[in-house]
Amino acid sequence: MTFIFTFLVLIVSATESTKYRILSLDSAKYGGLLTAEFVSFLELKAYSIANRDFCFPLRRSQRIAMPEIFDMIVGSETGAIIASSLVIPNDNIN
Repeated sequence: MTFIFTFLVLIVSATESTKYRILSLDSAKYGGLLTAEFVSFLELKAYSIANRDFCFPLRRSQRIAMPEIFDMIVGSETGAIIASSLVIPNDNIN
């Protein structure tokens, strides 16, 4: 059984002062579960770092949503389904 798992973070600079953060997700077969778990881990880790280093306000969920971190979230195959579910607005950020 082969798992293909790709998680790519790009920082693209249009000019020196403007940078875009792009999250690219790709997975095939059962790799979608690995991608989703890694995104979940990234949300938890980003919250703990932001809380520790930047005095980020406390949240009950202890997560930072991916659209708060990245300017663009894209994916192919199963990664596109995961990417589209990440950008659904959620009013309950606490």
